[in-house]
Amino acid sequence: MDETDVEQIMDNLQEVVKYFTNESQQFIIELSDYLIKYFMKIVEKEKNMEDESKFMDTFTIKNNIVTTFTYFIKYFINNPEIYNKITNHIDALVDYFLTKSEDSPESGMDLIEDVLKHSPKNNTFYHIYKFFIPLVQTVTGTEEEIAEFKRSFPNQVFNGQGFESILDVAKIVSIYIAKDPNTFFNLTDNKGVSYCVYTIKLIETIIQVSESKGDYEEIKFCLGIIMTLFDYYKGQMDKLMNDLIEYVSHKIKNGDLQNKHLIQFLLNLISICFIYDSIKCLNVLQNKNITKEIFIFWFNNLNKLETKTFLKYNLIGLCSIIKIDNNQQDQLIINNMKQLIEGIFSLTKKLNDKIENELEEEEIDYEDNDDDEENFSEKDENKLNKQVKNIVSGEPTDLNDNEKDENISADETDEDDEAINEFDKINVIDYVKNSLNEVARNQEINKIIVESLGDKFKILNDIFNKEEERKKTNKKID
Repeated sequence: MDETDVEQIMDNLQEVVKYFTNESQQFIIELSDYLIKYFMKIVEKEKNMEDESKFMDTFTIKNNIVTTFTYFIKYFINNPEIYNKITNHIDALVDYFLTKSEDSPESGMDLIEDVLKHSPKNNTFYHIYKFFIPLVQTVTGTEEEIAEFKRSFPNQVFNGQGFESILDVAKIVSIYIAKDPNTFFNLTDNKGVSYCVYTIKLIETIIQVSESKGDYEEIKFCLGIIMTLFDYYKGQMDKLMNDLIEYVSHKIKNGDLQNKHLIQFLLNLISICFIYDSIKCLNVLQNKNITKEIFIFWFNNLNKLETKTFLKYNLIGLCSIIKIDNNQQDQLIINNMKQLIEGIFSLTKKLNDKIENELEEEEIDYEDNDDDEENFSEKDENKLNKQVKNIVSGEPTDLNDNEKDENISADETDEDDEAINEFDKINVIDYVKNSLNEVARNQEINKIIVESLGDKFKILNDIFNKEEERKKTNKKID
């Protein structure tokens, strides 16, 4: 294979696999063998390469080979007779990018994600689970890397090359959990340390690195991991919940809360803990005697929430609180129920406004690009990719298929958040409506709701009706 022609050859090969999948089966295994040998030949060539300008050429070749393997995964993972004979090559590529290469680990991440995303619910994808720890360690570092770093920089926090791709790392970790929660929960390294412990270490590292930089923009990426752990392992993450509450309390007491990303992160942590288990969370606050400080901070900063996902977390968190039975409720919450209801109203209105604005912008974009076939094609493909990611795993809840369809929300994803766990698929506006209807059965709370909302009741009902209309429109489109 001539290196100058490799890109064109790979492009043609990918098209052949895509459009002539059945016909190409007979030579895929042999071709896979050839490509991995060629890849390793390029790797060896790089070791002796002195001209740095040549590295861009070899990088392009390696990238094209990886892309070709993603096509193999996509089109042959449901054919065990072929796929099982190329898994060792996929493993070799992932291992190279995660543990041996000085290049970005992103290509290895792409291969992992493709295996998890396209594989059916059988044992086809389990070979990729051995790379979970190396994936996490691209961010957290190995014990040896951390020790060596600390010798030179004792007061700094280690963060690996993977931190530059922290959004992708966080997403893939969540997919790992969601793909087969039971298997994931029971997996350990050769020392008996569980994959869940590695996951929590990743969360801690993201927080520590953000703290050390004084830049909290990336800190939000661990929220999806926390939510996925809480969603699939209810009752088994109490210590993590306790630690997160302790962290929030420490930051509030410390008083340095000028960064908007940090404030929103803390608000979301409070909400997620209440979503996980509202009664246990409340008990932790009471036992630590921090209920008042947590709620004052929460209520005073609700107006700083910006994204749909953050609004969603906090709305469901607030609804989880008002649904606690009176005999288990904290007196502070009972005394401030009016403020809680007003907070739910303001966030619901803000969320609805965001949805409406986005729908208007989409309509304008569609009109602007009506004749742009290439643009439409790209949007269509993006929509398909999003749908694939929204059905990563099986059903961890008792909802039947019809109920799940009704709970898919018009505000399903933000640009930086894809639905992986069941929580992400909740229609939050419906959830608010159902929660208010549920607690309104209590005459005292119903009276508080009426007094709190007053004329706003009509606005809230209009929002609920708009969501019903949006759902009907979405069903027609589907």
